[in-house]
Formats: sequence, structure tokens, C-alpha cells
Amino acid sequence: MNYLFSSINEILKICNAEFVAETNVATPISQIVTDSRHIAKNENMLFVAIKGLNHNGHDFLKEVYEKGIRNFLVSELPAETKDFKNCNILKTTDTIKALQEIATAYRNKFDIPVLAITGSNGKTMVKEWLYQLLSNDYNIVRSPKSYNSQIGVPLSIFNLSSSNNFAIFEAGISLRGEMEKLEKIISPTAGIITNVGTAHDENFSNHIEKANEKIKLFKNCKKIIYCQDHDVIHNSIKANITNKDIELFSWGHSESAWLKIIKEETIENGTKITACRNNENIDILIPFTDKASIEDIIHCWTFLLSEKYDNNLIKSRIKNLSSIEMRLDVKEGKSKCTIINDSYNSDINSLSIAIDFLEKNKAYKRKTIILSDILQSGKNSEEITSEIARMIEKRGISRFIGIGENLFANSNKFNDKAIFFKTTYDFLNNFDFSSFHDEMILLKGARKFGFEHISMLLEDKAHETTLEIDLNALTNNINFFKSKLKPNTLTMAMIKAFAYGSGSIEIARHLECHRINYLAVAYADEGVTLRNAGITLPIMVASPEENNYFLIFRYKLEPEIYSINTILKLIENIEKHKAHITFPIKIHVKFDSGMHRLGFTEKNTDELLKILKKYEDKIKVASTFSHFTSSDDANETEYSEIQLNRFNNFATSFEKNLGYKIIKHIANSAGTLRFPEAHLDMIRLGIGLYGIDTTNIFSKDLIPIATLKSKILQIKYIASGETVGYSRKAYSDKPRKTATIAIGYADGFLRIMGNGNWSVFINGKKAPIIGNVCMDMCIADVTEIENIKEGDTVEIFGENNSIYEYAKAMNTIPYEALTSISERVKRIYIQKD
Repeated sequence: MNYLFSSINEILKICNAEFVAETNVATPISQIVTDSRHIAKNENMLFVAIKGLNHNGHDFLKEVYEKGIRNFLVSELPAETKDFKNCNILKTTDTIKALQEIATAYRNKFDIPVLAITGSNGKTMVKEWLYQLLSNDYNIVRSPKSYNSQIGVPLSIFNLSSSNNFAIFEAGISLRGEMEKLEKIISPTAGIITNVGTAHDENFSNHIEKANEKIKLFKNCKKIIYCQDHDVIHNSIKANITNKDIELFSWGHSESAWLKIIKEETIENGTKITACRNNENIDILIPFTDKASIEDIIHCWTFLLSEKYDNNLIKSRIKNLSSIEMRLDVKEGKSKCTIINDSYNSDINSLSIAIDFLEKNKAYKRKTIILSDILQSGKNSEEITSEIARMIEKRGISRFIGIGENLFANSNKFNDKAIFFKTTYDFLNNFDFSSFHDEMILLKGARKFGFEHISMLLEDKAHETTLEIDLNALTNNINFFKSKLKPNTLTMAMIKAFAYGSGSIEIARHLECHRINYLAVAYADEGVTLRNAGITLPIMVASPEENNYFLIFRYKLEPEIYSINTILKLIENIEKHKAHITFPIKIHVKFDSGMHRLGFTEKNTDELLKILKKYEDKIKVASTFSHFTSSDDANETEYSEIQLNRFNNFATSFEKNLGYKIIKHIANSAGTLRFPEAHLDMIRLGIGLYGIDTTNIFSKDLIPIATLKSKILQIKYIASGETVGYSRKAYSDKPRKTATIAIGYADGFLRIMGNGNWSVFINGKKAPIIGNVCMDMCIADVTEIENIKEGDTVEIFGENNSIYEYAKAMNTIPYEALTSISERVKRIYIQKD
């Protein structure tokens, strides 16, 4: 086994820590981790407890210990650590600073070229494309995912090994003073700055200040690559890079650029770029047409030219670049399977990340990985397969299927349950696909292996309309709301109504992974579905139906009680099923502070308390709560404050009379944002989690998580005088081109959206819906859209078609727009990075 450090004692000296518990100071360290959620038992692993804005790693030390980790670096000592046996515990004042010092010491063990990439956008794309372009010549280590932060960079550094002879690391900042720390850790020999955009603008006075901060990454580099057309970057480099030994390799349209861009031409299947270097015209063919990809690849082109690569070789490699899809797609499969399709990236780091995602799902006992040979790893086939085999063994994978010559030749590294095929064709023709059932399947293959053919056989066929759910956006929204809370404030997530149309199970899994404290559903059967999917979080049921109390008891759900009748029905069912109940039953008492929909009032509180006292050994109040009527309306602020005051008075008295502490909550998404004094013990997040800001104050901070897409089924050319669709509502007064799209009112795309009331987004342009919307289809006028073809993707709403405007066109609110999307529309869950 390869070790990062020969002993934990070496780490102690590096970060000036002290042992507060020690078993074996000579224990070598093979891995350093900061996330308690995705770790496997490893006696040589060091867990560093990070105290961040949203989570405190010290809160999870017991969880990490129970997973078998025995080496810890902490800045706090929770009481439970006294019970830890056979452990090495190091204590320091600042674990982030210590992590950075450890990474710096580890980086200094290597004397290899290190390229650092910074910028507001494009860092990961440039990194991944350079990896493709250089992998034939170097054994490259690179940042996994987008690990470019004050914590991510140190974790990236620990991937360095003696087999590497080139490294590419990203560096991102959000505050002044951060880049100097990253420069010390990475110690780059060369640098690329992609651009300076609006990200984290709030923390810098202007873009000049931000550029000056980013440039600090390059103070000890031998060369810098940048676009001279970006004036802020060019001026910053000229002002700050005064060391004449640092070479500047700029590209742009200026005469003074090192690589002068002469012409950009859009041609079939790509873009041709012509440039002048040393009075000689050279060109490349980029297999993309969008502006961002072109700029990112020119950065790569400039770097390779600066490394004295022959342009003909560069040209041939760039022509064959693959698009970088930094995402995991989760889709429904046949025979009650779920398919995780990660056939975009093929390396050992991304395999580990994909397995993390696989492990998060607790619903399936059977988990299968179908993996191709990992290409361009820089390691010999025996070494890389041994590493894969160790990873599979530790991570609880039920079945492993390897495809490729290298995996086939080294099959002896795996256990006897693993299956191997030399080619994808062999697998497709010889494997019994009926053996896949009730399991989660990870597909991970290099592009040359054509795993899309496997995916087609495994996926449950549905029509062409999909609702894409961006789990990264959901994470952003979770963290945004948590940033508004005090450290001890709990969070309840509303996932009723199929998680506002987003799909309750996958949403719940993601929320559980991000340590939401409570879930809430409308009905008991929704809670049962979550329990059957492996969700263990506490679940409140807002509308407990009398016939479903047995399910509430069996699946440890927690009913909302809002009237004397509901508490009596609960007791009646307790008596009926008491032989099968684990007591106490937790309940949530609702108080009517002004909504006048459901809830107790002061008039019947005494009667409720008498009942609760009588059954105190069987019933425990977990929380009391109320509901704002108009927390998003600034004109109703006074009434919201009246409601809060009413609830506080009730909750204080109710808790005192109960005689024990209970959770108190009233703030929904809008209330959380507008009334910090209403946070109390817990907040309840509904529509805000899904990226919708009903206050219109924080829309730039929240990201809508859902994108509704469909496909073009057929393109038609309509003559002048012809009509389109039912009832001949769309008359053509001139020839036009139409696209029939696979979405209709049965999918939730309502009839009101026809006849020009809504425009879909196709190939960069809006196309109005003409005629009446049909049950399963609609028709768009695409006369003005060029290069359009059958099968093209159509965005109904999403990044280019606001959900707010979509709801407005429906004469409704985003709540209804999202929840009206039919369950026959396939949900696809995307997790980038």
C-alpha cells in the first residue's frame, strides 16, 4: 500500500498539533478525508474534522468512529470521544489551517511540473481537455471534480503519487486573502487564468480587485497563459507580474498577443480557428461551436504551443476532443432497477465519486457496477486493476462486471463473483440481462466502449419528455438557507406532492445526505414510500387519515395533530394496535395563529393538555408549529408579526404546561428569509428548496432545480393557407416550418399554453407554440430556426425559459406549475462534479 505519510507522528509535527489520545504514533497514513458520509473502514485513514459554515465535522466523530476510522485531527473534543478505544487523536487550534499545512508538506515531496488553473468560469473544462490532450505523453494527476476551494485543493494534492510526472490543479477563491494560501499549497510551475466574471462579486469591490487576487496564484510560476482580450486580466498581469523570468503567453485579437486570433469560422461539426504565430498562420478545428468551449480550447491550444508542441499534432488531438459531461444521470430501469449513467468520465477518481453516489442510496441491497477499462491512467494495467479491485471490495458492491482487455487479463485481482468480457459486444451478446432486477446499476465506461448500447437495454422506456432535476442546485439552495440560520436551528424539508413534482425518493435521499433534520409529507402513504426506499430521517405526516394509523405506527411516522378529534382518533388507534406499537408515539401539534385552516386555538388547549397528560407514557409531543398566511408579502408584514407573537405566546405556555422541551417552528421558506426572529428551533422549507423565491428578494441566490425538456418528433413544411392542429386554430398566411413536440396536456403542459401563449427554446432561439395543445403533443413554429432536425432537444422551461414566466403564462404560481407535471414524465436526476 502507498502511504502519504510514514507515520501520524510526522503529521503532528507538520501542523504543530498535540496528541490527546494515542495508540500507535507510528501508524502510517494512506488517506486523508473530511467528509464523514462516504468513507470505508481503513485503519490508515485520517479523518480531519472541519468546522464550516453549514456543518461541523466534530458533530460526526462518533459516526466516523463507528465506521472503523481510528485516526482523527480535531480542534474540539466532544464528550463521546472519551469512549473511543485504540485511537490516535490529534488536536490543533484550526483544522483547516492544519489540513493546508499537511498538504503543503506533501506537495513539497514532489518535483514535477504543476499547472494551476484559476478563473471565474471554465476551470474544470480547461483541466479536463488538457488532460485529454496531454495524457498520451504524461502520467497526469488532476483535481477530482471541481475541488478548488480552501479544503478542496489540499484534498486534490493528496492524490499525487510517485508515478505522476505532471499535475493539473484548479484554484478558486471567494474572499480576499485566499489565493496566497492556495499558491503555497499548489506551488505551480505554470498557470492559466480563464476569465474574471460575476461569481463572488459581493466579496470584492470590483473585478480589478478580484483579478489582482487571482493573479497571486502565479507569483512563482515560470509562465502564464491568458486571453489578452480580457482587459481586466491583461492589465492586472502587467501591473502585478513584474518578475521578468515569468513568461507571458497571451492569445487574443490584438496585434500584441503572443497568439493572434485572425478568424473564427463556423463549419460543419465545429469551428475553425485561424491564428498567427511568429508571422505564420496556423489553424485548428474545434469540434464545438459555443463561445465558452471555443475560449476554453484556445487556452489549451496556447498552453500546448508554449510547450513547443507541433501544431499539426495539436490540431489532430483537438479535432478528436470529447465533450466533458460532468454529471451523473439517474434513470429508472427495467425490473425495478435504477440506472446511474456515468459513461462520460473514465478515471479512478471519478469512479470513487460515482461509488459515493451509489452508496448514498439505501433502498437497494443489490448494487452492481459495470466498468470499462480505465484508459490513459498513466499506470500499468496490473496496477490500475489492483486499485479498482481494492475499491470494489471495500465499498460493499454486490456484483462487478468488467469490460475491456485490461480488466479481462487481470480478472484474478477480483473475487470469484466478478464477471469479465473483452468487449462491450461480447457482454451484449452473452450476458443474461434477465438477471438484473431490484438493484442499482452504475454504468461507467470510456466513450470508445459504447456503453450507451448497454444503457438502452437497461433503461425503462418512456416517452421523450423528461424533467431534469439538478441536485447541485438543490445543494446550493440547502446551503443558502442554512447560511441564514443560527448553528443550532433545525431544518424540516417539505417533500409532499411528489416533492413539488421533483420526485420524492431521490430528493429525500439527497436531503438526508445533506443532513436535513426532518422531512414532512402530506399523507401516510408518502411516508411509507420513503421508508421503503431506505429513508431513516424523522417524517411528519401533515394529514393523517384514520385508516392509515397502523402504517404510521409500523413505519415510525409522526402525525400532525390539529384538533381534539384527531388526538382522540390517534388514541383510539393506539388502543387498537398497542400490541404492535413501539412507544412513545411522537406527534406534532398545530396551532392556528391566523390561517384559520387547521389547528388548535387557546380555547381547546386545556382539553388537549389533559389528554396528553393522561397518555404521557404513550404520546410525546415532538414539536408545536403554526403557519404564516402571507410571509412573502411585504404589505402583510404587520399581520405576519401578529401571527408570530400569537404563536410564541401559545408555544411558551404549551411547553411550560407539558413540562418538557419541544421544538417550535413557524417559518416557511419566505418566512425564513424575511423574518429571522421567526426561525425559533426549526424552519420548514418548501418551495424555496426547489429554487423558487416567492419574496422576489433572493432570486439570484436560489437556483431552480427543475428543467422540463422534450424532443422534436417531426418537422413539417406548411404551405400558405394551411392550418395546424385541432380546430384549425393556427392559420398560415405564408409558408412556414413547424416542429411537432412530444409533450401535451397529459404531461402537465396545459392547453392554455397553445396559440402563441408560450414559446419553447430550441437551438438557441424561442419558438412559439401554435394551435391547440394536444393530449400528448404540441406544435411549434420553427421557421426562423436554422440547423434544426428531428430528435433535437426542446426546453419547455429551465435555464432559458423561466419557471416564473412559465407559471405566469399558465395564470398560476410556480407551486402549481411544478406539481402539475404528470408522473408519466420521466424524472432524471443530475449531479455534476
